[in-house]
Amino acid sequence: ENPDTEDSENAYIEYLQFSDMSLVTSGSYQRFYVVEGKNYHHIIDPQTLMPGENFKSVSIITNDSGLGDAFSTALFLMDYEEGKKLVDATENVEAMWVMNDGEQRYSDGFKNYTFDYEAKK
Repeated sequence: ENPDTEDSENAYIEYLQFSDMSLVTSGSYQRFYVVEGKNYHHIIDPQTLMPGENFKSVSIITNDSGLGDAFSTALFLMDYEEGKKLVDATENVEAMWVMNDGEQRYSDGFKNYTFDYEAKK
């Protein structure tokens, strides 16, 4: 799902195809409230005790949804370089980060699961 659905006409930013795996996403765009123009969401950084601000979302593809949930939350609170190193060093885990400016970044194997939806129509 596109975390920028209010500013974009595209409801999705990637289309995925896989079997016997799961996709788990942690993000700041669904469960939140706004106070004086600032978005407060539910993923709390243990260092600052405030909501994490590194990304809009982190999505994980893995064969264990519990592991995916742990990775998506942990990576949401890590900086990109540290998180990418962790994912690339972990077997059967791929990740996509949506940066605050909307840019998407990927672990080395994430794109192996994507496809062009328009071409498949």
